[in-house]
Amino acid sequence: MKIVFTAFMLGLIGLCASSDAQNYTIQQYLNIKSATAPTFSPDSKRIAYISNVSGTSQVWTVALTMGVPRQLTNYEDNVSFVRWLGDGSGIIFGKARGGDENTQFFWMKPDGSGVRSLTDEPGVRHNFGEVSADGKFITYASNKRNRQFFDIYSMDLTTGKEELQYQQDGNNDVVAVNDSGSKLIVSRDGTELSLDNDLYLIDTRTKTEIRLTPHNGSAEYSGVHFVADGIVFTHNDGREFSGLAQMRKKNASGDDWSAQNREVRMVDDAKWDVGGVEMSPYGNLMAYTLNREGFSELYLRHYETGGKPLITTIDKTSEVVKLPGQGIVGNLTFNKDQTKLAFTFNSSIRNSDVWIYDLKTKSLKQATKSSYAGVAPVEVASADRARHRLPRGGDRQLNLALHIAALTQVRMRDSLGRAYYDRKIAEGKTRNEAMRCLKRRLADHVWRIMIADERRTVRAAGPGGQPGATLTSSAAGSTPTTSSSDKSLPRPA
Repeated sequence: MKIVFTAFMLGLIGLCASSDAQNYTIQQYLNIKSATAPTFSPDSKRIAYISNVSGTSQVWTVALTMGVPRQLTNYEDNVSFVRWLGDGSGIIFGKARGGDENTQFFWMKPDGSGVRSLTDEPGVRHNFGEVSADGKFITYASNKRNRQFFDIYSMDLTTGKEELQYQQDGNNDVVAVNDSGSKLIVSRDGTELSLDNDLYLIDTRTKTEIRLTPHNGSAEYSGVHFVADGIVFTHNDGREFSGLAQMRKKNASGDDWSAQNREVRMVDDAKWDVGGVEMSPYGNLMAYTLNREGFSELYLRHYETGGKPLITTIDKTSEVVKLPGQGIVGNLTFNKDQTKLAFTFNSSIRNSDVWIYDLKTKSLKQATKSSYAGVAPVEVASADRARHRLPRGGDRQLNLALHIAALTQVRMRDSLGRAYYDRKIAEGKTRNEAMRCLKRRLADHVWRIMIADERRTVRAAGPGGQPGATLTSSAAGSTPTTSSSDKSLPRPA
């Protein structure tokens, strides 16, 4: 039955592309609506974010109080990241040309006007790292010296002056910068093992490096933030799961980062992977996610910095943020005064959208609304219970194809689709609701097959004749995200 199900879905793709119906390309399927990468304005009245509602991933803004979304950029190429500068002077963003993955950086005014290039080297790739809290400079990795290696650079956004901060023949990324810009944390991929990296402390004045994470075997380190007497980060060195940890200097009165003066302790030792750590430069609250059985849990944890010398102490207890349902959380970011937390959330019935959590009222609000293919349910008011219906928008012809596929599966008593449908009925859903769930599952399956097929094609030829290229950057922020627990390929869970 697994072979029959896969063959039927491949036939569905043929139906969508047959001469009797409109031809749907992979690019059109990538136009599924979503919103991601939120960034607050300094006054916290608006957010900028990336949405592909116009056909490609572009920068949009929306006021948090009864706001109407406004598109700021309009390129044929996808925008890959966006940041609102802390001084309110402008917004920076990045995009590559023609999907070549050689991202260039741009600056624009908050209303979208006055766009100017910060980098203009089409043959060079720039990997964005951090922007300073005051919005004066940015740090990033670039392969301009040698296309095989990535060095670390900083740029003064007022003068446009670029300065090489760290040179090394490896794959380096800047993952944290201290307040003054005098210290960087650089992540360098291992060369012998997969899923392996190291963290290095770089002094931008002396250009010296200290390896912070010596280890044996493969280990991953991420989620790095500076605190008064060290760093906060996640790692899975000697562990099954990535946990939240703090590295601190035993004697914090000086600048001694040697191994003899460092100690590491676990902050959250849960038996599930911790990720998405976010901390405000001058705040007292951190946010992070826990991946429990394929679904995200969102936690807040307070910390205090004080004393002489300054020491950061992290609370032993955490607070759980109630989410809209079971799904995946990403792109955590605080506003300037730490009264709001923005993040993206998606699930089996929700596309990736931006949500705002008010830290004072402990209330959650959806800031953007996305849908795709007319099969993602939207919640409607009901006197006695929550229920969902299909959105009025979306591609109705694609929705029809999915509906025919779902009906066929339900009529096949021994099919996997019928088993999934029956299970939803047993869970208490109505027939219409169970059918919508099945259509959503089929849409996920079609999506994954098309992406796999397109990636095989792209790897063979590559955009612009560049073998080995992928869709990662050219489709950034535009794909529907499905959690690992929504295993819709190839068998409905």
